[in-house]
Amino acid sequence: NKSSFPFYIRKFNHTSDASELHNHEMFQINYVAAGTLLHQINHSVFPIMQGDIFVIPPYIPHRLIYKDACDFEIIELEFEPAFLLDQALSADISDFQSLFNFAYIEPFLVSEGEVKPRLNLSGKSQILVEQLLGELMEEYAQKETNHILVIKALLLHLLAVLGRCFSQTDPAKSEEKLLFKRHQDALDKAIAY
Repeated sequence: NKSSFPFYIRKFNHTSDASELHNHEMFQINYVAAGTLLHQINHSVFPIMQGDIFVIPPYIPHRLIYKDACDFEIIELEFEPAFLLDQALSADISDFQSLFNFAYIEPFLVSEGEVKPRLNLSGKSQILVEQLLGELMEEYAQKETNHILVIKALLLHLLAVLGRCFSQTDPAKSEEKLLFKRHQDALDKAIAY
């Protein structure tokens, strides 16, 4: 069960109850550790597969769609941005800009242009992300001395890796680039305001 701790992580599979369209007050990151299923953001549905990782910002309606016969495994973590606020402020905020751009812009891209800017990890990035998620699950479960500090450090490392991965992606089609740029400009103006 979730507690008042501003961080939560779990692993679940096809034996879990199917999710209804819902939203969260916290940031959520989902990693598809195995299998395939469908993900719905707002009114758009698209397939997700092993190696896919996606960030769902607060209050964005979404759900996972699957049948009992589907074989998959998801690692889901949630956190409050304030949990990392001190560390983020002491770091260069541009280190987090790529990730947060990705997180906040993705739902608009999916809804408007059927663009799917989720990350599909492979190679060293996938190994590192899976290692970090495994360590986060272990620290969250064991709650040994200084576990909060370790969870913050691991989460910051995970976010930095995802931000780096996303900044290295390049939408293939020029219309996708224009669509992303338009939403990115609007987000930047909102933050500046």
